[in-house]
Amino acid sequence: KLVTGVQTCALPICAGIDFDQHGTSHVVFRHGLAGRLSVPAHRPIKPVYAVRVVRFVEAVRGADDAE
Repeated sequence: KLVTGVQTCALPICAGIDFDQHGTSHVVFRHGLAGRLSVPAHRPIKPVYAVRVVRFVEAVRGADDAE
């Protein structure tokens, strides 16, 4: 099953991750402790990129727990 951009972007909002797409082909997710992740903005989003976003969110949660 392919994941839509809306579904992918919903996870980071909950985790306090900033994201933007300034007219480019990628969405960039940022977090002060976990760094950044660039994901293609075209839809549908391939599962490999959805997995990367989930791992990024998990890294953010782990970093937040370490504080």
